[in-house]
Amino acid sequence: MSDLTASDFLAIDLEDSPEGALPKERVQRILEAARKLFTHYGFEKTTMDDIAREVGVSKGTLYLDFQSKEHVLQAMLDAHLARTFVWMKTQVQAAQPPYLQAIETIYVEHILRVFGDARQMFHSPELMLMAREQMKETLVRYLKKKDEFFGNLLQKAAENQEIMPQRHYAESFRTISLALASFFPPYHPSINLLTGSEDGIKRDATRVIRLILAGLKESDPCI
Repeated sequence: MSDLTASDFLAIDLEDSPEGALPKERVQRILEAARKLFTHYGFEKTTMDDIAREVGVSKGTLYLDFQSKEHVLQAMLDAHLARTFVWMKTQVQAAQPPYLQAIETIYVEHILRVFGDARQMFHSPELMLMAREQMKETLVRYLKKKDEFFGNLLQKAAENQEIMPQRHYAESFRTISLALASFFPPYHPSINLLTGSEDGIKRDATRVIRLILAGLKESDPCI
């Protein structure tokens, strides 16, 4: 059975190194093959036999790493979140004042990266992360970690006198995340994956996040 678990990946924080989260070569090939099949045929129609055939291994070998296609999907989601955290870590550590501008730039880029993935792969595991009931625990932990990442930047903004001091910086950013939730899957009906433009997403997301961050200059949403 693969050692790729949600807890392993979601343990990544600003001080951790990502090297230990990289999957072994055979598992990586399995995940790449499964992504191709899930994207082309959909998760429900893809079987473990299909994945084994695509990788070029026996089904018995496949079961040495994964008990089911649900476990394959979970590992794919874990790997996707790990890559996201590594990217966020790099952006947060490199951020320079003014920190409110850094938050806006990084978060809008995050929104655009997710939108780009979703447009290319309508049946992608990233969209399944938002849609499948059994993935809720992973999603909740992911969102909590994301709030902690950006909460660090909010604290730096407060120390730089860009906003009022906040009682709980991660909780303050959670409020921002809730306000921006429609910019992530499952998308608001006004955001069309097939015909929507990244320029439009960027414009709207920038307007919303600027409005919210401006409010933090005068108040603490956690009070």
